[in-house]
Amino acid sequence: FQAQDAIRDQPRSRGLGDVYKRQDIHNNTWIGSTLDVVASKDPTLVGRSGIVVDETKNTLVLLEGEKTVTFSKTAITFTLDDNKVVIQGALVSQRPEDRTHRKYRKA
Repeated sequence: FQAQDAIRDQPRSRGLGDVYKRQDIHNNTWIGSTLDVVASKDPTLVGRSGIVVDETKNTLVLLEGEKTVTFSKTAITFTLDDNKVVIQGALVSQRPEDRTHRKYRKA
């Protein structure tokens, strides 16, 4: 009977989808994601959003409607894909290929 209880008490797997959702957003590829600027040194940038089409060490290029706009990472704080995690651009100023392998502290 104890063996049956142990089997019954096993937590159910939630599938691979949950594993991917729990990955740190800092380490994911951002190209194709929707970026929303939530804070900035320049108040005219707050509230702008678009699809990330390119990323360099210091900039993010967004597609806003029909035009592309380049933002300095150090000038903005943003969210990606309606995620609750707020990312400070100044803390992710490295090449995208280096950012995806770096460890970040939890905020």
